[in-house]
Amino acid sequence: SYLRAALIEAGVNLPMLASDGAFLAATIDESNGTAEGMYVSAFAPSPQNVADAQWIEAYQAVEYRDPDTYSVNGYVAMQVLSEGIREADSLEMERITNALRGNAISTLLGDLRFNGNGDLTDPGIWIYQIRDSEFQQVEQ
Repeated sequence: SYLRAALIEAGVNLPMLASDGAFLAATIDESNGTAEGMYVSAFAPSPQNVADAQWIEAYQAVEYRDPDTYSVNGYVAMQVLSEGIREADSLEMERITNALRGNAISTLLGDLRFNGNGDLTDPGIWIYQIRDSEFQQVEQ
């Protein structure tokens, strides 16, 4: 956001894409209005774009707050872990990881698959734009 502010102040008003490191309230709060229109990548979608009203209501009942961006990632991580435990019928790490590799796991983000190294086979990146001093997910 400091680079963006310096560019705007120098009269350079070009589209800018920042990494997930700029996906912070401080990017907006400390930009003196210059972050408006800037794009930011993130490793999580907006909960409102992937979850239904029932999921959001259940989340609020447990957390006593609205879900934010990384709430989806935490939920999906638990979905994956619980499915691995169920499939492995064990709490042993090796059995769980073997159960997860190569199998499709149904999650809030859709089906996820992990390769032999344990990496996602098709990781997602979401793009946000700062509009009205808020991160708004860009439709893909």
